Amino acid sequence: LEEARAIAERRKRERATPPPGPKEPSREAASRWPAGPYARAGAVGLAAAALALCALLGPSEAGAPSPPATERSALVGRPLAPWPRQGSGWLPGLGAARMLASVHIVLGHLYQSQRLVPSGARDYLSTDYVCSWGFSWVPFFFMLAGLVLTHARLSSSKQPDSAAGFVAKRAATIYPLYSAGLAAALLLRVGQGRQLPEWYELAAQSFLVQSWHPALPERTVQVHCWFLSALLAFWLAFGPACRLLERTVTSLERACALLLLCSSLPWLAVAFPACLGGDPEWYRAHRTGASGTSLDLAVAFLKFHPLCYLHVFVYGMCLARTRQLALAADAARGESGSAPLRRLVAAAASHGASVGLTGLLLLFSLPALRPVGFKLSARLSVLLPLQGLLLFGLCTSHAAPASALPPDPLARLCSRAPDRSLGEVAYAQYVVHMLVIAAWPTPRLGLVDLALFFLLLLPLSYLCARLITRPAAQLWVRLSGPARAAAPFAVAALLCAAAQLDASVRQRPWAAGRGASPPPACPPPGPPPPLPPPVVVLRHGGA
Repeated sequence: LEEARAIAERRKRERATPPPGPKEPSREAASRWPAGPYARAGAVGLAAAALALCALLGPSEAGAPSPPATERSALVGRPLAPWPRQGSGWLPGLGAARMLASVHIVLGHLYQSQRLVPSGARDYLSTDYVCSWGFSWVPFFFMLAGLVLTHARLSSSKQPDSAAGFVAKRAATIYPLYSAGLAAALLLRVGQGRQLPEWYELAAQSFLVQSWHPALPERTVQVHCWFLSALLAFWLAFGPACRLLERTVTSLERACALLLLCSSLPWLAVAFPACLGGDPEWYRAHRTGASGTSLDLAVAFLKFHPLCYLHVFVYGMCLARTRQLALAADAARGESGSAPLRRLVAAAASHGASVGLTGLLLLFSLPALRPVGFKLSARLSVLLPLQGLLLFGLCTSHAAPASALPPDPLARLCSRAPDRSLGEVAYAQYVVHMLVIAAWPTPRLGLVDLALFFLLLLPLSYLCARLITRPAAQLWVRLSGPARAAAPFAVAALLCAAAQLDASVRQRPWAAGRGASPPPACPPPGPPPPLPPPVVVLRHGGA
C-alpha cells in the first residue's frame, strides 16, 4: 500500500509538471505491451470512441460519493482508479448486460410464439434469424450469477451464511415477483378459458423445483421461469462449491484449465450424435409438453435440468476466481504465473467486452456460422467462450493497466448505466413479458406494434420492480425464518386450490366444451307412459 501511494504521488507530480518533450515508455512497459504503429493507432481509436461515448452519456449519478479503491490492478502494479459508486465490491457494467440479455430473450419468445411479422430477408441480417437466438442468453444468467456470488464471497471478510440463510437472502429479490407472476398467469388462463395445470405441477412451481423433474417444466404456467428453479439448486450447492474452488484453483494456469474444460462440455451434445451416426437435430422429434417416450424425457432433461447447466455456473465462478488471482499475481509483481498467460488475461480484460459482443452479433446474424444442432447445443452453452469474454471484459476493463490499450469503450459505456435499477427492471421484464405477450390484442407485431409492445413492457417492468420487488424484499428481510419458510406453502395452497376448483368445474357436463350451455331443466312429473303389449314367441312344434 505504501508503494502504491508513492506511485500515485509520483504520477500526480508528473501530471502537475509535465516534461517539455515526449516521454519515452519504460523498458518494463515496452516489454509487456506492444508499442508499434498498429497498437498506437488502435489505442487512439479506442480512446476516441470511449471519450465520445462518455461525452454523450455524461455522469449517470451526479453527486454520488466515490469511495476509495481498495484493490490493485489485476494486470500491472498500479492502484485502481476510484470506482464511481457502491463500494469496492461493486462490478460495473453488469446491469446493462442483464438488460441486453433480457431484451433479446423477449424477442426470442416473440419469435417462438410466431408473433413477429417476417422481415423478408433470407440470407443474412434477417431480424427473424437474430431474434431466434434469444434463448441462448438464458444460460448467460447462470454464468452471471456464479460470477457475482463468487466475487462477493471472495471480497467479503464476513462469516458466510448457512445454506438456508444464503438461499433466504437470494429469494428475497426474486420470489415475491415470481409468485405474483404465477397468480397473474393463472388469472389470465381462466379469463381466456384455458385449462389450468395439475395441482402437483403448480405445487412444484411454488417451491421452485419444477425443473428438477423432466416431466414437469413444460406443463406449468410461466414456463420460462424454470431458470429460477435451476438457480435454486445452484444456491444450495454454492457454499461447498466456493470452498472447493478456493482450495483447488490456486493459480491462473488452473483457472484457465477449468475454464477450458467447462467450455468444452457443451460440445458433447454435438459429438455424441456424430459418433453414433445419428441425426444431429434428433431433438426435433420432441413436442412441447410430451413426456410419453424416453426421447421426450431426454430432451426435457437436457433443456431444463440443473445438472445440465452446472458447468455454466462453475464457469462464472471461475471467472471471478480468475479475476482475484490476477489481482494477487499483480500484487506479487508478476512473480507468480507465466507471462504469456498474464498477457492473455490482460487482453481479455482490455478488449473482451467488444470482442465477445462482436462475435455474438456475427453469430446471430450469419446462418453460415451456426453450430451444428444449435437449438440444443447453444442452449447448453457452446457460446460460453464469447459470453464469458463479454462478461469478463465488462467487470474487469476498469482495471486495465495504464500502459495497455485504454478501457474497452463498450465496458466504459455499460459502466455508466445504473446497475441496480437496470438489473431489477431486467428481472421484472423477464418475469412479466410472457403475460404481456399472451394478453396482446393483435396476433402479429410489425415494427410499430413492436415499439408499442416495449413501450408498455418497460414501464410495466419498472413499476413491478419499484412497487413489488423492492418493498417485498424489505419485508422479506424483516420476517422471521418460519414466516419466510411458510410463504411457499401458502402460495402452493392457493395455486392447488385454484387448480382443483378448475378441474371440478370442467368435469361437469356443460363445462366439457368452451361456450357449451348447461343441460335443460327436467320436465315436470306426469302419469307414467303405458306399457307395451307382451310379445309371445312360440317355438317350432310347441304348444
